[in-house]
Amino acid sequence: MKRFNKYNLSIVAIVFLLAGCSIDDGDDRVVQVTPKLGTATLNLIMAVTDADGLGGDGIDLYVDETKAGSNMQSGDVISMQYEFPQGTIFRSVIGGDAPVYLTNPIGDYESILQWFTVAELMPEDHNAPLQGQLKNGGSYTLYSSGFGDLNHDFEWMFMVEDDLTAPSGGNAKVRFVNAGGGECWDNTCELSFQVGGTDMGFGIWGGDVFGAGLSSFTDWSEIAPGSLSVDVFDGNGDPYFTGTVNVTGGGIHTIVFSGNETNNLSTPEPYRFTKIDH
Repeated sequence: MKRFNKYNLSIVAIVFLLAGCSIDDGDDRVVQVTPKLGTATLNLIMAVTDADGLGGDGIDLYVDETKAGSNMQSGDVISMQYEFPQGTIFRSVIGGDAPVYLTNPIGDYESILQWFTVAELMPEDHNAPLQGQLKNGGSYTLYSSGFGDLNHDFEWMFMVEDDLTAPSGGNAKVRFVNAGGGECWDNTCELSFQVGGTDMGFGIWGGDVFGAGLSSFTDWSEIAPGSLSVDVFDGNGDPYFTGTVNVTGGGIHTIVFSGNETNNLSTPEPYRFTKIDH
């Protein structure tokens, strides 16, 4: 019996010894189960209107397995540094639910509103020959849109690679984003932007969901820094909203317009500007 106990103790000691060892792959580097290929800046824009009407609490945005944003509402933005693997996937999920997607959904089990890969979101020549992979040191802005409880099939994601070339002569560099879904009920989902009577371009809520290559983003413009009074017009050219936003000399800014005061929503969505500083 004593020999049996000593034998068992020896086995236990060997197990603990092995558990304390690390795997040696021959070059003294830590082995990563999911190798990270680089780091990119990701700016995430929530443009889902009436998200609370889906039965959850806003929208959760996932980047691969990372929950980047929780309980996001229309117009909320997030900027993050992300160590990416090959083949990044973006998902918008009903807030507070686990990400579950079923090909044949049963009841309310399906919680993923939309999911897209980098390869689907970016042009074919992006980062060739690694089209489906983010660029190390790159900067991207992702736009996630959709109607919540209003039952419109406008769930869509749209992503652009950011041009971070510095502005000239002490100017600020800006672009505008249409994340206001209410205008879709009245006209064409189109909103245009002006600063001091100067046209800044137009954006289509939902972007490429209409299949015409349309963008929710205006082109970049250079403008004198300071407190800007921005006028927003609907697709008929009628005044829609006026607000102010501060931009800095040498700064690069994405200015997101959001809000929906056209319909009866689960949670009020007042018009507002939200700024991303790149």
